[in-house]
Amino acid sequence: MQQMERRALLDGLAAISEDVGAFSRAVLPARSLRSYQLAFARAVAGSVVGGSGETFAAVFSRQSGKDEGLAQLLAFLLSRYRLVGGSIVVATPALKPQGLIARDRLLARLDSPLTRDAVRVRDGTTVELGRASVRYLSAARAANSRGNTASLLLVANESQDIEPDVWDAVCADGGCIQRDDVVPRHCLDERHAAVPADADAADLESSDGRKRLFRVDGGRSPGICLNMELTFAARSRRWGRIHPSIRTNTS
Repeated sequence: MQQMERRALLDGLAAISEDVGAFSRAVLPARSLRSYQLAFARAVAGSVVGGSGETFAAVFSRQSGKDEGLAQLLAFLLSRYRLVGGSIVVATPALKPQGLIARDRLLARLDSPLTRDAVRVRDGTTVELGRASVRYLSAARAANSRGNTASLLLVANESQDIEPDVWDAVCADGGCIQRDDVVPRHCLDERHAAVPADADAADLESSDGRKRLFRVDGGRSPGICLNMELTFAARSRRWGRIHPSIRTNTS
C-alpha cells in the first residue's frame, strides 16, 4: 500500500511541481497556504523558475505566517529541482536559534510520502532532496559563512537584524551567487524594514508593473486567520496602539 501511495504521488508530481499552491494543497493540506502567503510564494517561485533574478520584499506582521510560507516555498523548490539540481541559501541573523528553527520547519514540511525517504541533512545545516539543497547559514559578523553559492534563491530572513556591511561582504558581493534575494538590500539599512522596502519596491514595480513588495499588517489584511485577528485586537486594547509590539505589527 505504501508503494502504491508513493507511486500515485510520484505520478502527480508533474502537476504539483508546476505551482506552489497546488503543491501546498496536495502535499500539506492541513497547512495549505492562505491567499496572502500564496501571492508572495508564487511571485518568488515564478522568478526562480523563469530565471529572471528578481528581488522581493516580504514585510509580514508577527505570527502571520511568513516563515510557514517560506518553508513551503523551499519545500516546493526542492521537490521541483530534485532531479536537475540547484542550491538555495538562507541567511539568518544567527544559526542558533533562528537558522536551526527554520531548518527544522523545512524538514517537517518535507515529511510526506512524496519526499521523506529521500531527504538528507548534511553537516547539520544543509537539507538535501535529490540533487537540490537548502543551506542555512549565519549572517552574524563573527560567522564564517563565505564560500556558499545560491544558484536558485538567496534569502535574507529577519533582515532587520542583519548588518548591511556583513550582508554585502558575505552574500551579495561574491560570497553567494545572487539570483534572487527575498528581501532587498535596502531593507537591511533600517531596523524597521518596511519603510525602505516600500521605496525600493515602488521603484522596481513602477519600472515593469510587477508586484515586488508583499505586506501583511497585523489584524488588517484579508485572509488572516480569525484567531490572529482576535489576538491582535485584544493586545491592542490591552497595551495601546503605540506599544512597540503593536507598532511593529502594523504599517
